[in-house]
Amino acid sequence: MTHPVDPTAQYNAELQRVLESETFRHSDSLRRLLEYLGQRSLSDTNGLKEYTIGVEVFHKPQDYNPQEDPSVRVLVSKLRHKLDEYYGTEGAGNPARMDIPRGHFELRVHVRPVEEEDAPSESEDLRRQVRRWRWAAYALGACFVLLLVPAVFFRWGPAPENQGQTPQSVAWTPELETIWQPFLTGNHPPLIVLGTPMFTRLAGGFFRDPTINEWLEAQQSDQIKLLQKDMNSTYAVPSYSYTGVGEAMGAFILARLLFSQGYRPVIKRSNAVTWDDLRTNSVIFLGAPKFNRQVKDIPSEQGFVIDRGAIRNPNMRPGEPDAFRGTWSNDQENLLEDYALIHRLPGLHDHGEIMVLGSASTEATWAAVEYVTRPGYARDLVQKLKTAAGPMPRTFQVVIRVEFKQQVPWKISYVTHRILEPPWKSHK
Repeated sequence: MTHPVDPTAQYNAELQRVLESETFRHSDSLRRLLEYLGQRSLSDTNGLKEYTIGVEVFHKPQDYNPQEDPSVRVLVSKLRHKLDEYYGTEGAGNPARMDIPRGHFELRVHVRPVEEEDAPSESEDLRRQVRRWRWAAYALGACFVLLLVPAVFFRWGPAPENQGQTPQSVAWTPELETIWQPFLTGNHPPLIVLGTPMFTRLAGGFFRDPTINEWLEAQQSDQIKLLQKDMNSTYAVPSYSYTGVGEAMGAFILARLLFSQGYRPVIKRSNAVTWDDLRTNSVIFLGAPKFNRQVKDIPSEQGFVIDRGAIRNPNMRPGEPDAFRGTWSNDQENLLEDYALIHRLPGLHDHGEIMVLGSASTEATWAAVEYVTRPGYARDLVQKLKTAAGPMPRTFQVVIRVEFKQQVPWKISYVTHRILEPPWKSHK
């Protein structure tokens, strides 16, 4: 027995499924175009002209000429391919399919009649959602580098055979000395901590929900429970075997710099770091604070905060935005620019030093490391932070802007900074 189908309701339901999909989650321009075409295709297909789309969706000027500016046609073509990608992956089981015929701009929907006995139950609908999550997780996993980092990567102190020699040609300037010499004193090596996002390991692979980084929260997640059932996995356990490309590159750059001065740092994953490590070592955290959970518990006065994909600015100064956010290309394939935060503060109980180099993106974390290890950038940093009396403050935050070419930071510039009170003063 079949039920009558309301074409408009089916159309709107399918449009909403596509707009909320993982495939379109990071494609703001394509989502905006899809939503506009979806609304107009129901009411006025005759009004769907290239010029109208350019003016109403992408705010082109009134003298916009589609013959000279083909950007609308290009984006419609990208949207057409994106829909094909969606229905070839997470939308494969949808009860309808949307497409844009070549040479046209209207959005069409093809509905598959649903028999009563085939109507999806709530659990089947959730299962379909989980399949979409699994596909998204595999795509995300491809963006991370597998690093099974041992507890100790380098031994402390200069190797006798290399005493007084630099194994690689690394410039060491007075500004680099100002930044890093405090980390090289004491009886313990500087500790480099790699931010490690939490994945869930199942019998069929790895899964990551970007909004969850605590195992107790993951255990209560319906997506993970259904994914475990869908993959016939007898277990679901936390895994911290991955770190971002930027964190990996940053660790290498820092280790090379410190090794050039005869010091061999320790490198640990954030989930393996203990509070005793933080008590006895100077520490350099790499990555967003949500991947370095110890950071949020270290006493500090914070001006800027990395949160929800941006660097938040709760105490705005004149001319500053409320947040510093990254920018992606129109097709959402390439990160064009982003911001990173450099946070320096004294160690626990005023013992040693702590540096947090992080961003909402792994690429910008890489840039933060470049900014504190390259002589030219180090000179710029020290000049910006030095007070009239001369010394560079011990506790500060610096925001930098980064431009990228093929996900590689190629241009880095200072944006603003805050001089903070040392935590032992602000917590008395």
